[in-house]
Amino acid sequence: MRGALSADGRFATFESGAGNLVPGDTNGRIDVFMHDRQTGATERLSVSTSGVQGIDGQSQDAAISAAGRVVAFDSTASSLVPRDTNHSLDVFVRDLMQPAPELASLSPASGITGTKFIINGAYFNDATNVTLNGKAAKFRLRSPNRIEATVPDRATTGKVAVTTSVGTATSQDDYVVTFSVITLTPGRGPVGTNVTLAGIGFGDVTSVKFNGTPAAFTVLSPTAIRATVPAGATTGKVSATSPKGTVRGPKFTVTS
Repeated sequence: MRGALSADGRFATFESGAGNLVPGDTNGRIDVFMHDRQTGATERLSVSTSGVQGIDGQSQDAAISAAGRVVAFDSTASSLVPRDTNHSLDVFVRDLMQPAPELASLSPASGITGTKFIINGAYFNDATNVTLNGKAAKFRLRSPNRIEATVPDRATTGKVAVTTSVGTATSQDDYVVTFSVITLTPGRGPVGTNVTLAGIGFGDVTSVKFNGTPAAFTVLSPTAIRATVPAGATTGKVSATSPKGTVRGPKFTVTS
């Protein structure tokens, strides 16, 4: 068992395959832990920001900063951060004293799917996830206080949440989605099939396309459109256009 101590000897990091050091340790793998010699508390560090265990790899070789704030370790687990698909040993860093993120405002606070908006706040340094009403959104960290996010396809109105290594911040107000194609019924069929699009902001739709091929359609209500799969259509996303812009919905599978 290898370990390290902070400069004052209070915090000790170590690796162990024992499953009884912290609650919920059921992965049967070697994990990295930190023990506070002053309070007696032990914490497992080799987990994701949401507490997901390293289920497919070992974590080891922890090093701790002099003040005991930052811990680095190696791991072959792929479940500690999103998009870890290299199947190789990686180095991970945990800042144990970073403040939880704070979300102050959204600018603008409404828009159609596919458009960008700004999330203003604080302590976004290692943001790992942004969601709109629970749906994952693409984002770029512009600064520790500013994130640029994209309203995801098929999104609906709701809260925006930002997750970092130490917690999740949620907007006080909703982000209002003004135009979105959410579902298709049915989701597959041959040319000539009548398909109902459900969504938001359909009142002024001027065009519906199946993977780029224009379709005949009727606006039934601000939340429903009936469209006919056109000749020449191929499998792909269904889109709708209005003066607000163009939005993409789910994939429709064209059958023979």
